[in-house]
Amino acid sequence: GRRSRAIQMFESAKNVGNKALKIQANLNIARIHYERKKFRQSFKYYAMVNRKSDQWLDTIFESSWAFFLLKKHNNTLGNIHTIHSPFFEDRFYPEAYILQAITFLRLCRFKEVKNSLLAFQRKYKPVNVALKRLIQEYNGRGPGFYKIVNQYYKGSLSSYEKVWSIFDALSRTDMYKEGKKTIRNSEREIQKLSNAPGKWQQVGLYEELENFLRQKKAAAMKTSGRNLLKQARTYKSYLKDLSDQTQFIQLEMNMGKISKLRGKLNIKSGEENKVNFIGGLQELKVGQDLEYWPFQGEYWEDELGGYVYNVNSLCGGSGRKKK
Repeated sequence: GRRSRAIQMFESAKNVGNKALKIQANLNIARIHYERKKFRQSFKYYAMVNRKSDQWLDTIFESSWAFFLLKKHNNTLGNIHTIHSPFFEDRFYPEAYILQAITFLRLCRFKEVKNSLLAFQRKYKPVNVALKRLIQEYNGRGPGFYKIVNQYYKGSLSSYEKVWSIFDALSRTDMYKEGKKTIRNSEREIQKLSNAPGKWQQVGLYEELENFLRQKKAAAMKTSGRNLLKQARTYKSYLKDLSDQTQFIQLEMNMGKISKLRGKLNIKSGEENKVNFIGGLQELKVGQDLEYWPFQGEYWEDELGGYVYNVNSLCGGSGRKKK
């Protein structure tokens, strides 16, 4: 409940000089502003997260919700366009399809709503089925589950392709990174012991140290694997909840309750809707010249995060089509 104080502390943390800490601080400041419905401020800090950062795609997704609450539908859809690009095929952002669907619903583009809901089911229904089997297979096998996530991280996994997006998400968690660090450090120490002079190895302490390090490694693998398996179950519940949402939206649409659905999406953001945004979370400045590059089916890496849709609302019987 002390948001201003939290921002001050995060700003102080940015001065430490640690690049990763600075990125995390900016991301958390953006989230605080988002929580306060100060979306223009949140964009300022989301934009500070470098594209090469592991958290960059999180900023694209989270700012999509901020654009949605600001009723900047073309910016919302543009961000989702980046998330759904082939560059991020194995990244786990299932909620992006839900956001895409309800954004099109706000615009009364019902065909696109159905397409978004179908796209979610096509992509994540097989994932959900395969994830359920994976969890059953590795239930109670923490070390084994850690190893398979680690295999994915190293690029040596050739099986379980349907849940690679889950492995990708798990390999980006702190629980995996911390476990991997402990295991790697233990292995390094064991290697140092094995390279010690022969006479030193005859000392009783050598065997005691080696046993301790091996136990430390095994414990880290077990704990990390158990926590990763728990997180996998959370992802499974998350997918189930999102699937229920897609079915609810489809059912309401089939029953003709469009106005009721759209009424639920009439959220007040707390900010005026006068400002416009260009790609990259930047506000459009008065007199600024822009060059329009239409998307022609081919993604370019340097354009990721800069897409903005150019579609209008079909509500109110305007009948206008997408440009």
